[in-house]
Amino acid sequence: MLHFCATTIVKDAGCDESIIPHHVFEFVNLDDLQSRCGKDVLTDVIGVITKVGPIEEKRTIGGSVDTLTLHLQDIRGNRVKVTIWDEYVKLFEQKLKENVSKDPQVTVAIFTSTIIKEFRGELSISTSRSTNIYVNIDIPESNELIQSFKDSSDEPIVGNFEVSKDGVCPKTVKTIAELLSMASLKSNTNDVYCCAATVNDILLKNGWNYVCCPHCKKKADRTTTNFSCQHCHKVVEYPMTRLRLELDVKDSTDSTIFVLFHEVAEQLTQLNLGDHATTFENENGDDLNLPPQLLKIIGCSQMMKNHDTSNENEILEELDE
Repeated sequence: MLHFCATTIVKDAGCDESIIPHHVFEFVNLDDLQSRCGKDVLTDVIGVITKVGPIEEKRTIGGSVDTLTLHLQDIRGNRVKVTIWDEYVKLFEQKLKENVSKDPQVTVAIFTSTIIKEFRGELSISTSRSTNIYVNIDIPESNELIQSFKDSSDEPIVGNFEVSKDGVCPKTVKTIAELLSMASLKSNTNDVYCCAATVNDILLKNGWNYVCCPHCKKKADRTTTNFSCQHCHKVVEYPMTRLRLELDVKDSTDSTIFVLFHEVAEQLTQLNLGDHATTFENENGDDLNLPPQLLKIIGCSQMMKNHDTSNENEILEELDE
């Protein structure tokens, strides 16, 4: 730590700022952690994330806190468990979200000022109040790890991760061009992919909502006096209106159409149609008749989870421009 006093003089060194590193770490190899176990020292570690558990709530003397456990692997194949505590869980989640648009094949994490512990003969790492977290930053050690895992034939490639209370799993991020290619080949139709795309327009040829049966959620047909459901084979006395959005989306590789149904469309637009069948009834509308909640999503970038290649999607998060 530097201390400046009243007699301190600061002078311009006159050197090129680019030669000054943005980050300085004192990494300890994972196979050398035993020597620091139980000692009053803080440790910087780096590794590829190979597994992440769910966010859990644990009780401490100060109350309940969130924790998250992940596994790191170094370039030598050594692995260690890292436990992230309290506010650092949100910090870790934020770092992963910032990293999602970079579309890495390997996720390298750095944890500074950690504490080395041992329980039942197993070493583990815990965050401290001085810990900082970095994900896939441009430094030689991180780049070496990424390249090593890409070149390895026997090690799995680990992509982006999604944090949730239900667990954390690798997210396979694909471009629109890659999704379209897989769709044309009709391959991997049981997989789930993520795609970062910008909403270019809302297509209105087929409308943006439909009147449906409240039981089966299938489209209800208008009769002379009411509605009927061909699927349930009965009259629908109290039909519902549900969202169905056809979005023209694009990224740097291509463009396509994503179809969002009611719950997902509501999540994206924050528009709740309620249980009224005719309040927003439309067949072939235009932009002038669209609710403002729909207009505001045009031009926004979203991380979308695509279930196989059928263009049935979920919205994961809104991406910063």
